[in-house]
Amino acid sequence: MNSGLASVFGTFPNTTFSQNNGLIRLSGESRPTIGLYAALLLCLLGLMPVLADAIQLIPTPVISTVTFILFGLVAWAGLQVFRGNARSWRDGLIFSGGLVGGYWVAEFVEAWTFLPALLIQVLAFPVSTGAFIGLLLEALLPGRGRASDPR
Repeated sequence: MNSGLASVFGTFPNTTFSQNNGLIRLSGESRPTIGLYAALLLCLLGLMPVLADAIQLIPTPVISTVTFILFGLVAWAGLQVFRGNARSWRDGLIFSGGLVGGYWVAEFVEAWTFLPALLIQVLAFPVSTGAFIGLLLEALLPGRGRASDPR
């Protein structure tokens, strides 16, 4: 919603990057000063055009492999979080239903020509579609646990 509102006013979108959360989960370090040091380092490196030229020499397969490994580690960290918090078959069904359903809908939505173009564009993104399916399953599946009494 924030990024949508930012686009209305012609400003930059505000996004988070899941790889940062995955790295925090994997490294165990989440101090804000680390982010500030990294930002300062990136600003200083951005002032060195020769470094940018050197980075552009890295072959695409190397960059692709590093990216694949990074997001694989993010996925692994997410599965570890799920495994530590799943309490029933229902939780597993919601998780797997959202994951599989999101990718299934995104794969076949182009064939559903009876839908409006805007809806097809939204449903073609498996992350948001999977999250919506997960929310639907959470609301529809029986056996939702009640919050424990805080007393």
